Amino acid sequence: MAELGYVGSADYVEMWKQSVRVEKAQYPALVGVAYFNQREVYPWPENFGAPDWRMKNQILK
Repeated sequence: MAELGYVGSADYVEMWKQSVRVEKAQYPALVGVAYFNQREVYPWPENFGAPDWRMKNQILK
């Protein structure tokens, strides 16, 4: 798995945190996922700014 991210309400984030830790029979070759806690280094085009992928910023109220 090259990259993985999720953002949303507290319930949604918790669902994803639990879901990605469960072995998936439909993906037998998937043996690991790397998580990195980092802000985007370069701004995105079209004035999207620089996303912040750090875990503390995943919950939207």
